[in-house]
Amino acid sequence: MALSRADKRRVLRGLSRELTQVPEDQWPEDVTGLGHGILVALWRSQTRMVLVRKYDHPTVTARICVMALGRRGRHTPLGWDELQRIKRHVGFGDHFAVEAFPEDEHVSDDAPVRHLWVLPERPEWAWTNHVG
Repeated sequence: MALSRADKRRVLRGLSRELTQVPEDQWPEDVTGLGHGILVALWRSQTRMVLVRKYDHPTVTARICVMALGRRGRHTPLGWDELQRIKRHVGFGDHFAVEAFPEDEHVSDDAPVRHLWVLPERPEWAWTNHVG
């Protein structure tokens, strides 16, 4: 059953403006089986939901899925600085992560979601701020 506009406002009033970790027993069922990897953490705010999925894979440690909440076209876009802040907030500030852009045939743009793939080590091709 869909929530009414008033019910949605009540739910949002209960959410912080800042990302807050959601206890596992309160995770929505529709996100636990969504996607690959094992869901290990979920954060929510009034405007964002962040899922962290761990991987048992030699080239990927985790995936951070950042979703803009709100009706399509009425949500605040996710900029680079916010994604970096969220990566740090969910415990991966000291890890290198990348965002992938798939081949046209594999594009799925049906939701305002960004995916950061956390790598087990810094790739050789990555830039640095160090002069050397």
